[in-house]
Amino acid sequence: MDADEDEDSEPVQLNANGNPIKRRLRANREQLRVLESVFDQNRTPSPGFKKDLAKRLGMPHKSILYWFQNRRAMLAREQKRLHTGQVGVTSMQGSEDAAEEELDGEGDESSLMKMKEDMLKFIDRKNSGRIGGIAGQGGGGEN
Repeated sequence: MDADEDEDSEPVQLNANGNPIKRRLRANREQLRVLESVFDQNRTPSPGFKKDLAKRLGMPHKSILYWFQNRRAMLAREQKRLHTGQVGVTSMQGSEDAAEEELDGEGDESSLMKMKEDMLKFIDRKNSGRIGGIAGQGGGGEN
């Protein structure tokens, strides 16, 4: 009878190898704000920093890796459009200013401090219960 109960539940989709397909988890608004803030300060954070960021934001490490990779690709596409004269819609806030700041080498200390402050504020709000968890959180599977 247990087999019948399993059949009644939502079917699990399998990939070509017969493994279950994992559902994509989306970052919430506050996590995105922190990620954008970090990206504005440093487009390529160190692996250790990304692992720490993943823990602090309660996100899988791979999600952080892919987010930064996709964000850099999006910025490159947008810059290419701007240089070729194409008009595109962008959701990047302050990326051009951050790029100039990185090239000038200015603001490194204050950028890191702001990034840390944003992370700590996020963690404080999350711990105080003002920020809800993300869907599927707590299922393990984080490598």
